[in-house]
Amino acid sequence: MAQAMLDDFKHALVNQNLAASGQCLVQMAQYIGWDEVAFNADISNHHLPVDEKGQYLARSMGWSPDILTEWENRRLAEDCPVTQACKRTMAPFYWDVGGSEAWDVGALREEQKNALRHYSSYSGAGVTVPVHRPQGRAAYVTWISRSKDQAQQLYSDHRDLLFLAAHYYVQWFDERYDHIQPEKPSDKVNLTARELECLTWASRGKTEEEIGMILGRSQATSRFHLRNAISKLNASNRTHAVAKACSMGLISSCF
Repeated sequence: MAQAMLDDFKHALVNQNLAASGQCLVQMAQYIGWDEVAFNADISNHHLPVDEKGQYLARSMGWSPDILTEWENRRLAEDCPVTQACKRTMAPFYWDVGGSEAWDVGALREEQKNALRHYSSYSGAGVTVPVHRPQGRAAYVTWISRSKDQAQQLYSDHRDLLFLAAHYYVQWFDERYDHIQPEKPSDKVNLTARELECLTWASRGKTEEEIGMILGRSQATSRFHLRNAISKLNASNRTHAVAKACSMGLISSCF
């Protein structure tokens, strides 16, 4: 049964874009019995993964903009006990929002407790599968339940399946979409106000001609600023530049 579920999951991912892949992960989680699922592409990067359009991947997985905005603005990943635990183990682990036993860190700091309080609005417990890659990079998939008892039972019943599905998803992600993911903010990226303005309008779907009209400039001028931004961000095209600018916090049209 577990192998059939995993095979179906693999088949569903074939030729999907990133947003659709997140929906596949959600369907897998719900079929097993989890209420939510979360994915982090790089635990050393405190920005959330984005899709091809620069929108948070978690949006396609059912997470609300308010939850994601709070996560980013309060920089909860820096104090998240789940993220910290992923740095210490390669094995799946159960956790809940009510105690510190699962974290193996002793008494939690107040900042860590605040991160758990953030979780408590939509979860009771979960199972996180760390996925460590070469060069020291690590990702994780977290399967979430509103019930602690249910989470423990699902973990007991499906530990191997959760482990394999998480590892397969990260492998699939790395092969196709890792290049568009958030990068750590860099002081070396110094976009002008006009370049940021053009990128912001591009993130809202405006063409070069439309951007020129909005700014009272020619299409050639808007193209010039966009090309400069693409070059400074070391991006391959306009979409890639928008995704990188959003993930680095340079523009705020990620929703």
